[in-house]
Amino acid sequence: MSSKDINVDQCNHPLLTELQASDAYEQFFKDGFDASRFANNIIQGSTIADSLVQLSQGIQRLDAELRSQVSAHHDDLLRQATGVQHLEDVLKMISTRVAALAGSIDRIQDKVHKPYTKIVARTAQLMRLQSACELLRRTLRYSYLAKRLRTQLQGGNREIGKAANTLMEIRSLKEVTDLSGIDMVDADESWMADAEAQIYESAVRLLALGMDSQQQMQLGTALQVFRNLGLLKDRVDEVVKGKMEAAVGAVKALFSDPDFSDSNTATGGATRRAGLWTKVEQLMNKICSVAVQMRLLERVLAKKRDHASQFTYLAELAQASPTGVSNVEHFWKSLMIQIGQECAKLHTISPFIERAFQSEFPKLLRLMTELSTRVLQQSNPEGSGSMSSTARREHTRAGEEAIIVFEQAYLSHSLNRMFDPVQLVFPSGGRTPPSVDEVANICTTLSKELHVTSGDTRLSQLVTKNVAKTVKLYLVKTEEMFDSTAEFKIERGHETSAAHLRNMSLANRLDQLVRGLRQISSSQLGTTLSTVANDTIAAVAKECLEMLDNTLLAPIFWSSTVHFERLIRQMHYESFASDVVVVNEDADNQDAACSRYLQQLVADVAHFQSGILVRLTCKDAAMARCNELIKRVLELFVRHVCLIRSIGSGGQTRLAADIARLQTAFSPLGCHADDLRAAYDSVRALGTLLTMQTSTVGPDSDVVARLPRSLVLLHLFSRAPEDLPTPHTAQGWTLEEFSIWLDRHSDSDVVEFIATALNDYAARVTARGDKQFHPVYPVMTALAARS
Repeated sequence: MSSKDINVDQCNHPLLTELQASDAYEQFFKDGFDASRFANNIIQGSTIADSLVQLSQGIQRLDAELRSQVSAHHDDLLRQATGVQHLEDVLKMISTRVAALAGSIDRIQDKVHKPYTKIVARTAQLMRLQSACELLRRTLRYSYLAKRLRTQLQGGNREIGKAANTLMEIRSLKEVTDLSGIDMVDADESWMADAEAQIYESAVRLLALGMDSQQQMQLGTALQVFRNLGLLKDRVDEVVKGKMEAAVGAVKALFSDPDFSDSNTATGGATRRAGLWTKVEQLMNKICSVAVQMRLLERVLAKKRDHASQFTYLAELAQASPTGVSNVEHFWKSLMIQIGQECAKLHTISPFIERAFQSEFPKLLRLMTELSTRVLQQSNPEGSGSMSSTARREHTRAGEEAIIVFEQAYLSHSLNRMFDPVQLVFPSGGRTPPSVDEVANICTTLSKELHVTSGDTRLSQLVTKNVAKTVKLYLVKTEEMFDSTAEFKIERGHETSAAHLRNMSLANRLDQLVRGLRQISSSQLGTTLSTVANDTIAAVAKECLEMLDNTLLAPIFWSSTVHFERLIRQMHYESFASDVVVVNEDADNQDAACSRYLQQLVADVAHFQSGILVRLTCKDAAMARCNELIKRVLELFVRHVCLIRSIGSGGQTRLAADIARLQTAFSPLGCHADDLRAAYDSVRALGTLLTMQTSTVGPDSDVVARLPRSLVLLHLFSRAPEDLPTPHTAQGWTLEEFSIWLDRHSDSDVVEFIATALNDYAARVTARGDKQFHPVYPVMTALAARS
């Protein structure tokens, strides 16, 4: 039908729409309409007649509509009928031609099928011929390899590597081609299995022989055999496991030896301990032998390569390992870890061995260090220097870590041994200082502990820290015993108190300890210690010196300095204004012309020397403090002489005698003159200043260069009129207060302070209307103005 044909399903004709909407005709439009079921429903109903009438009416309406449609489309229907006839003719022609084509195909198929069948048959024959030839070639190859294998097996160990290679080729040949069923091959199965077993056993013996005799060639041949057999990893793992068990087993055997159990009391302790160390040395030899063998195995594995991939056997083992490192490379560390685990169990296995290792840990550490060194030396033909410093350090450190469990206990025991002599000389509540022998014993103990560990840098550094702790304990005990409230009386007639004697004895013993520490660093023992250890000893010795100087000696010399300052201030209670020379007839001829305060000072210096310095054996520290004391006394002497307000000719003579005597007063102390040259030069410059005319005391004079400008100005106040008072007097200060103020201010500050007093004087003179100033004023003004 053409595109103009009416499709009932798709038609929107009003009649069809009306019928479809009617309840009576609705069922006829459903896809599953069943005429029988519809008739039964009508018969069972009570309105059969009505239903028939409705159906008749519907049919009539449809007939009428069909006639109407045929009439309306009469021309179109005729054309469609003509086209169908033409289509049937064309279809008949095509069917005839298709039948002819099918006949031609059948004829061609008959001509092609026979050659194709023949080709398929010939191809199958050819494939079978080729398979037979290939099987024959592989059988001949098998025969050749089997014959060669027999010949190689007769060559013994010299040909074992080639035999393994041949066996590997035979195995590969069988994997590629199924040779089962061939009589020759089947007959050789038993012999082939025996040959493989023979090669394997020979390789095992060769491997063991190569490791025992350290023959790399034998070892390499055996490894190549195992690789050719595909058993390299398994066999190497077995060797590593066996050697590990042998070494760890030897350790366990020693630790569980009944001779070293606590229940064995038949043998003396010293004998048992000597026997223990003998067996420990033997154990180290066994471990060394095993480790050297494994290092040799590792080195050979690193040299042997696969000819195809150029990978070393060691690299192949590493690739096969989940950790990326082969068991051979990790053998030493694994062995040390297991030994460390066994050592950790010693407290339950053999407390005797544990105590021996703890108390003589340096010896155990030395043996372990020697073991590590021997392994490196014996396993490297080029020497241990062929390894990197990091690798050597890690190798040695692994051995140390195995016995680290005993280190802390040893350090604790060592610290107790060093603490014991300190605790002994400083008993609780004791007030008696250590003796020379006791401090010497402490130093000897420290030296012994360091000497025992001098062979190992790290351990000696740890022991050095214990030495520092011991010295600090000594310092704490010394400070506790030191009496800071003791007051030393320098005056003649006062005996040195027990507290001061104890303090000085503590100072002497601390100095002895410092010298002992320095002797350790400078001795042959010191040269074996590391720089860090020597630095630690030097630091704690410095700490001792600081305590000696600042805590023990400072109070003694400070109280002495205060006493001498008090004596010097006594000069202000004597009169120097007289022009008459006063002679003290009660004094010695040497001191007859001197002032009473200086005579007392000279006598107290002698008492200071006999009461203190003679008892102090810490000469270096004492002399340093003594020099400071003398400098301070000389400084105060010059200051207070310059503060004397009025000096006559007789006073000048007496002060000159005081100056001369003062320069020899401290000679009994035995101080270094070079360190005091500047201080004594100030005293001599003061003597020159006392005799100079006022007009000659200028800014450029020699005495001004040798004395502080402020002191020269203060001395010139003694030549000034009463209306030009000394600055401290104008301020209402005492001499002691002014001296303290001078200590806290610089020379320029003092000069500025004096210049203020001079300005006040000038203002008063101007206010009075005087025509001129006192002659000393311009001299002082010139000195004060010179910056």
